[in-house]
Amino acid sequence: MESISLALICAIPIIIITIIALTIVLIVRHYANKNNQLKYSEYQDKYKKWQDTGYNLSELDDGLKQQNNLTGTIILFSKFEEKINNILELEGKVKNLKYNFSSDEKQKLDYLLKQPIKKKEIEDFLDNIQIKKENITREQRKEIKMLSDKVRENAKVLLDKTIDIGDMDLTEVISVLLSNLEKAINLYQLGDATFEKTKSELNRMLDNIAKLSRTTTESKGQSTTGKRTKKSETLYDILRVKPDASLEEIKYMRNALVKIFVNNDDELKKINNAYDTLRDSLKRAKYNRKHDI
Repeated sequence: MESISLALICAIPIIIITIIALTIVLIVRHYANKNNQLKYSEYQDKYKKWQDTGYNLSELDDGLKQQNNLTGTIILFSKFEEKINNILELEGKVKNLKYNFSSDEKQKLDYLLKQPIKKKEIEDFLDNIQIKKENITREQRKEIKMLSDKVRENAKVLLDKTIDIGDMDLTEVISVLLSNLEKAINLYQLGDATFEKTKSELNRMLDNIAKLSRTTTESKGQSTTGKRTKKSETLYDILRVKPDASLEEIKYMRNALVKIFVNNDDELKKINNAYDTLRDSLKRAKYNRKHDI
């Protein structure tokens, strides 16, 4: 009897521990099952949203048909949701591209972005678009540079004509135009102006220069335009002014020429050296005496 009583006493703690452990397991299972039910309900709502958005859910549907327990279903939904999130990230990249898709490209992209299982194909497509965009941007920059160089060259020709007619008002107009040219190019390079807008503005400048050039040609004294001798180029020739030009005229011409020859270091050096001499009355007088001007 004593041995039986002792055995019972020893067994009681084990029985109690076992009951407690079973109770904990049942409670955990209960809450886990309840949590899964909540998740499943959430995923059902998400499924409906994915469906309304137009995502291809065939892969998910095939997987759900093969599931026979709630936990497996939740895991399947979770993995598919990751693919949906990847698609959403790729959609964000598309917006940041700032690229004008062609109708065919847009149609293909719209299709791919509804295919959660085609992440790699979408990434490859966007990489190709990025390369294409960079090539287009490179060509556009070349075109803007070509137009800006043409504006400067035409402005230079027009400035030469102003010397013959002594029209400083026209010189000031050209100087302002060249300032606007630099502003337009800076805005384009900073991305604050589109290629189309900048191209249109530069073409408008070319038109304005052409109109001014026609007007100048009709003015008195135009017949000497382009006939200036180069045999002994003076500082006045470099700055495209006459020997009796005022300091104000010299400043205008120097500023205008700097904008024209902005990419020509040799010309800029000649222009600045000429300006440094002619803006100083003593240096200018000495230069005039030396060259019999």
